[in-house]
This record gives sequence, C-alpha cells and structure tokens, in this order.
Amino acid sequence: MSVNKKVLLVTPVFPMPETGCDQADRAGGIRQLVRLGYEVTVITKVDVHADHEYLKWAAESLGVRLIT
Repeated sequence: MSVNKKVLLVTPVFPMPETGCDQADRAGGIRQLVRLGYEVTVITKVDVHADHEYLKWAAESLGVRLIT
C-alpha cells in the first residue's frame, strides 16, 4: 500500500536565492524532504517587487509547489 507523504511549510520568507545561512539551511531542509519522497508545498509571503518568474523557476528547481 503506497501512501503519499505530504508536507506543508509555512514560512515568512521563501529561501531562494540562498543569500545567507538561514536561507541555505531552509532550502537544504526542503531539498531533503523532497529527496525523502515528500510532496512539499510552501506557503510564503513575497514582496510586491519580487521577480515572480525567478520564484517560479526556483520552486520548480527545488521540486516544490509555491503558494504566495
């Protein structure tokens, strides 16, 4: 019997780009969850001036669903 493992991560900042230790740690944790087979969804705030195309690409590269 296969069970879909899902994780919902609610965070005040999306960890991309990895500009510091905090972002690198959070992104590494997300990558680990994806490697372990979890379906990861990230809910986060995004600045109105953020590059949304970059965020979409970053979420795809991490293998997560991003909700802003």
